[in-house]
Amino acid sequence: MTTMREKISHFGFAQLSFIIAAILLIAAGLKAYQLATAPLPPVVQGSLFTPLLELLNHRYLQMAVVISEILFALILISGLWRSWIWLLSLLGFTAFTLVSVMKAISGESSCGCFGTITVNPWLTATFDATIVGLLLVFRERID
Repeated sequence: MTTMREKISHFGFAQLSFIIAAILLIAAGLKAYQLATAPLPPVVQGSLFTPLLELLNHRYLQMAVVISEILFALILISGLWRSWIWLLSLLGFTAFTLVSVMKAISGESSCGCFGTITVNPWLTATFDATIVGLLLVFRERID
């Protein structure tokens, strides 16, 4: 028997999953457009995080990120594996938050999350951390 708290949590995650899927599809589309039409911007040099950010800025890795974001968004929309997708969302957006914070600390002018559209990395770190918080509030039970 499910409690009222579990029903609210499940409903909240269902709504949040569509928002997350929309964000992932937009980000994937804008990154794919950038990969097809423009070179990737260089990484700011001289930071502690420069080697890691250069690795993350590799063209083939960015292509894999685009494909992963699209597949992940489709699974979110489908509602398959709900509890495991909750965990993957939590881990993914925690990683997005950390990458945005690294880029912000390194002095990058944009997070690179939305292709050629410049978005302050502190803004995306705050947004991603908010998604993490919402995921924790609307927690799914892992079966």
